[in-house]
Amino acid sequence: MKMKRAVVFVMMMLVGVGVVSGDEWKREWVGEWVKVMEGVREVAADWISSVVLKEDGSLWGVGRLAKRLMRREGEEELRKWVKIREWGGVEDVAMGGGHILVLKGDGTVWGIGSNTYGQLGLVEEDRWDREKWVRMEWVKVAEGVVKIAACAMHSFVIKEDGSLWVGGWEEDTDFGVEPAMNWKEGMGWKKVMEGVVDVATGESHALALKADGSVWVVGTNFAGQLGVGERRWREEWTKVMEGAKAVGAGKWHSFVIKEDGSLWGAGDNRVGQVGLRVKEKDYVRSEDYVWRWTKVFEGVKEVSSGYAVTLALKEDGSVWVPEETVLGKVGRERDPEYPWVKVMEGVKAVETGELYAFVLKEDGSLWGIGENGYGQLGIEGVEGE
Repeated sequence: MKMKRAVVFVMMMLVGVGVVSGDEWKREWVGEWVKVMEGVREVAADWISSVVLKEDGSLWGVGRLAKRLMRREGEEELRKWVKIREWGGVEDVAMGGGHILVLKGDGTVWGIGSNTYGQLGLVEEDRWDREKWVRMEWVKVAEGVVKIAACAMHSFVIKEDGSLWVGGWEEDTDFGVEPAMNWKEGMGWKKVMEGVVDVATGESHALALKADGSVWVVGTNFAGQLGVGERRWREEWTKVMEGAKAVGAGKWHSFVIKEDGSLWGAGDNRVGQVGLRVKEKDYVRSEDYVWRWTKVFEGVKEVSSGYAVTLALKEDGSVWVPEETVLGKVGRERDPEYPWVKVMEGVKAVETGELYAFVLKEDGSLWGIGENGYGQLGIEGVEGE
């Protein structure tokens, strides 16, 4: 099955760069919001690792990828935040399964971590020595960029001229890139679209928002995450909606925020992550896949979603989650029309990992909740303090 194969590919990649071992996943659930750090500007999360950009320009990491990049040996997890690098002029940060991208104010993009699938946008010369494909030092990977995004085996950059470029190569998911004849040809940045202002990526699908408000999708579609009304994948970018102002993506589901603030979802809703009530508790039934774009909420300005967690940030600074997801039980107020509950106020940004979430409040404090088996929430503080 394609879905199973995609998961296996991701796990192989993560094991290959030392992000996870072949052992069972470590489970530790934090069921209440916990204050993690102060003075935070940006936060990025993925499977079992997180990074934050502080107001002073320093970049901090926690979890398994940070452990790998800091060259920490042994079985003990990196559960306290460590400073990865201190530098000025950083505007944004993005995480993939085994790599990190930072965007500086001068438009340069710098990367570190795995380039096993070319996800750093670098062309490797030695096919057989794949240890060299993991960068343990920061390297400049692109210029003239205004926005970055990353998923497990790919990275995306939007350049100043509105062109969208993708780095990474994998036989099933090339995001609109012409098929490569060999591994080396498949590496490096490839231009896939023009006129783009925003991009979001799930595990193996992507959404692009063009300047005219149209939304385009590409990639896998086994759960309906492209919202095209059928299961067939899209190898070429396909227009699915107009009048949008932002896009978001979870692992196997997608979101679009329209100009009127309405939130529309499609894809995997087996645990309520799209924001609709779960029709069946049998996790193999296709009834819980949302095959066409469906309105799920209103008044939204930002959305972030992992696998089983989804956060919607409303215009008034309140954060809401689908009532039937794992975070629904911490809700303090239920929406009268939609199955969403309020969990926090005074928030300016939201971010989600696979099974955990962060909110960045207006005062610069970062709060976390959810899965913490690898210390990815960083609730134990800063190393050395």
